[in-house]
Formats: sequence, C-alpha cells, structure tokens
Amino acid sequence: MATSRRSLFLLFLLSAGFAHAQEPVVPSPADTSRATQLQANYEYRGHVGTTPPDRMWKQPHQLRVEASGMFDASTVYNDLILGLRDGGYVDQATRQRSSDALRDNNRFGQELLFRITYVGPDSMLGRSRWRPMVAVAHHDITGLRFTRDLFRVTFFGNAAYEDSTARLAPSAHEQQRYQTIGFGLQDKHTASFFRLDAVNGQLLSASRLRTADLHTATNGTALVADLDGDYWASADQSEFFNGWGLAASGRWNFTPKPWKEHPMAVAVWVEDLGFVHWRNRSQQLHKDSVIDFQGLAVENLFDLPDPLIGEGDLLDTLGVAPSEGSFNRMLPMRVGASWTLLSRDLRWHWTMAADQRLVPGYVPRALIYASRDVGRCHIGVNTSYGGFGTWQVGAQTSFELGRHLYLDVRSTDLIGLFTRQARGQQLGVVLGVGW
Repeated sequence: MATSRRSLFLLFLLSAGFAHAQEPVVPSPADTSRATQLQANYEYRGHVGTTPPDRMWKQPHQLRVEASGMFDASTVYNDLILGLRDGGYVDQATRQRSSDALRDNNRFGQELLFRITYVGPDSMLGRSRWRPMVAVAHHDITGLRFTRDLFRVTFFGNAAYEDSTARLAPSAHEQQRYQTIGFGLQDKHTASFFRLDAVNGQLLSASRLRTADLHTATNGTALVADLDGDYWASADQSEFFNGWGLAASGRWNFTPKPWKEHPMAVAVWVEDLGFVHWRNRSQQLHKDSVIDFQGLAVENLFDLPDPLIGEGDLLDTLGVAPSEGSFNRMLPMRVGASWTLLSRDLRWHWTMAADQRLVPGYVPRALIYASRDVGRCHIGVNTSYGGFGTWQVGAQTSFELGRHLYLDVRSTDLIGLFTRQARGQQLGVVLGVGW
C-alpha cells in the first residue's frame, strides 16, 4: 500500500512543518476623518496580522506576498517532532519524555501556507468602491488527535501490552495539500471582501477510528484487532492533479458605536469554505470487524528497537485493503471573529479573537493581542490558548521599508522558536508593495 497508509500517527508527525496565517486585509481610506482613520487602523491591526503604513495602501495597486508556517501539539515536545521531521534517529529517552506527558486525548497539527494577493484600482463593475482581488496560494495542513496507547504502540511496540489491550481509539487524522487561485471584490473603505477560488487537490490522507482495540495474547501467540473506522486517500500521491474543487472566502469588517469614547471594531471571517472532488482511483475504506491473527510472535510484529517508522504498513498488517473510486471531501475550513478596542488617540489596540478549523485535533482557539504604534513601526505581543496546542506567547513587528514597501514579521509561539523543549513553533513573514 502507499506510504500514506502507514501508522495513523507517525505518517503525519513526519509531515510536520511550519504554518499559520490569516487572509490579507488591505484597506484604502478615502479621507482623513476620524471615522475613516479608525476603520483603517482596525483593518490593519484588529487581529494578529499585518500593519501596512496608511499612505502605502492609498496606492491604486497593492501586492502582498506571504509565507508562514507552524506546528503545534498539546503534549508532544519539539525534540521528538523535529527529530522525526529531520529523518534522524530518535532515541528512547526523547520518545519516553513525550510519552510521560501524554493524556487520554492528545492533539497535533501543522500548517504551511504561501500566498500572493493582488488588489487593483477601484471602480470595478461600475462601482467606485469595489476593487478587484486576485489571489494564488499553496496550502498544506495536517491535524491529528490520538490516544495514549496509539502513541506508545507506535513508538515502543506492543510488547508492553502482552496479555492486555491497547486502546487506539477514538483517534483521527487528516492531511490535505491543495492549491487555490481565485478572484474577488474588496470594499475600498472597509476592506470587507468576498473571493471565490478554484481548487486543485494534490494530496489527501485521512482516517477516523471510532473503535480500535489491539489485544496481544500471552507470549504473542495471538493478536486480535477490533476495528471500526474509515480511511480516505488520494489516488496517486506522486501526482500533482488528484482532484478539483471550489471554495469561498470572505471577511466582514464593521465599527459599532464607541464605548466611553474608545473606538471599537468587529470582524467576522471564513476561509476555504468548500470541497474537493478526489478523482477516480482514490481510496476509501469503511471497516467494522474483528481480525484474529494466530501464531504470531510479539517481537516479530511490533516489539522493535526503533520507532515504528517505515517498518511496515499498520493497515496492511491488520489485513485492511481499501477500495478505489471517487468521492467529495470538505476542505479544512476556518471560521473566526475578533473584537478590537482602540485608545482615543488610536495608537493602542487591544484585541480578543477566536477561531475554529474543520480538521481533527483542532479545538476552538482564543487569542488576546495588544499593540502600539511607535514611530513608523507597529509592535505587539499576544497570548493564545487552544488550536492544536495549549498556552502560547508571541510577538509581532511591522515597519516601513521606504515609501512603497513594508515588512511584517510575527509569531504566535515565540518560545518554541528557541528551544526544543517547548511544544510547537510558528513564524510568518509578509512583504507588501504599493504603487
């Protein structure tokens, strides 16, 4: 079977990279009134994102290039994830450290994003406030939730479960790699927008285990697997065009009545609301049965000196064979909202935001962000909880590089960038051009 059908846990740790990002917000103020200034500041700084200088985005043409990435986990440490990603040997002490931190339910995820967005002059379709938007992007996202026993069987084998049962479920994983190209309209006063994307599905691998009990008899004389789950995979993971689809993304920005003379702003957004039709020869499996292996020796199956990576296919081992055909699957959609309070002079910004993604292992994430203008720079700090991990602390800075350029560097998980003893890493860089 294909590489994507290896151990439901390990395949996706091996794919771990770096990514996390939000849709660009590119306002174009029409005047210098306080209301317009408020809206502009919010659109730049209402959430952890970019902060382009005001005068730059008065230019009729705007180009934004964004590259970002992340991985995060609720229990597993960076030294294990980075060791697997680098393809080197992961010693037992490193595996044991993460194993000791496991809970009944554990989460892991990664995301890679590269996107180029162009916003043109207004007067689109005869409407003076509409601006055309074109965006091209590459997405790669993985999400995973897993049990303690699944981790330990994967990394240490099932010898420890002799004459007992390993509970490998409830667990689930999903990896989708896809590209989008889309066209939309943006309101030049509020930066609210709507965009429709065509989607190329490059890679899919997903599973859902409702029940997965692995019982090893004494001396390994029998192995019984009680399996109830589903599995999906794209047709050929070496090919680029494995499916097609459609997606919609949009954002609505508005400013409610000020609170005690402090301006406020609210935003609601959705990203990648859509599907991919994975073409013929894609693989599906729906299994609900008990599989009984007799005469096996424990040490010949799972009791390995190294982690179970590339040592065979777990689904093949259990005698599971998928069928081929085409099917539709939802994209890893994200929805979110934010509320921002600004100081009376508009220099300080305090934001509360929340989001959720349609991918295993992601739980609702809450974020608090505080930032301030300092000359031509905009600096801020943030803290968040949820997503694929737990508590995180980050920072951001944006600054001008002349009259037509700006650079934004941000991280929602700053500590993880400097130590392998933390959980997770995140970094994003944006270069904006206006002319």
